[in-house]
Amino acid sequence: MDKGQEYDRQEQEVYELLKDYKINEDNYLIYNVLISENQKKLTLSFPYKIETLNIEKMSLMQDSKIVLKETPIIGALENKITFKLTEYIPEFNKMKATLENNKIIILDTGQYFLEKFEEFDYPKNNMEVATIIKSHLKFENGKLISTTVFSKKDESKIELKFPKKIEKYISNLSFKKEELENITVKYSLQCDISQNILLDKNLDAVMVDISLVQNNKGKKWSVIKSSVPIQSIDYTIDK
Repeated sequence: MDKGQEYDRQEQEVYELLKDYKINEDNYLIYNVLISENQKKLTLSFPYKIETLNIEKMSLMQDSKIVLKETPIIGALENKITFKLTEYIPEFNKMKATLENNKIIILDTGQYFLEKFEEFDYPKNNMEVATIIKSHLKFENGKLISTTVFSKKDESKIELKFPKKIEKYISNLSFKKEELENITVKYSLQCDISQNILLDKNLDAVMVDISLVQNNKGKKWSVIKSSVPIQSIDYTIDK
């Protein structure tokens, strides 16, 4: 078997594996873009080497409906593919891919929910962005704990943003500000995220975006955004 035949065989194997593979995950993303702009880069991960498929064109779907046609592909590497969302869409769960050999395959991506958040362009308007000195976040036993220390340079406020769709799973929320020495300020976040975020839809995993937003006289900028992976093991409490 020559190299070309071997490559075709590997491509066919990946094709057969992926076309029926279901990704039992939900992703709640904050789609932060500058005001008046809609384009954003996004990367999807798959359980196998998607680069082997040699995808030439792709569209995004929600169930059987195409919600974004011919999304520009930036590149594919191993099990990840990166593309540009040319406009805002609130959700998708499939990808329609046209391969190099003109085969068409519908790939399950897992469910993605995107919440649009428009930002004021601080850098372009010479507004100072809050400087992060240190940040730490962990999620275990159903509890999310985060601390972030900023240098304080103006009267900007720091606000907490979760995707609205997960608010019903959050309880005992505490977000506190503490003035420190050397013109620094610490923000501490603590909350519980119910295991029902997995159980309600019998999911294997959930990914949640959390953002700290700088608010200077109503003009907002996402200073830091973290993605929190949640699995059933995160609710196992040691006894």
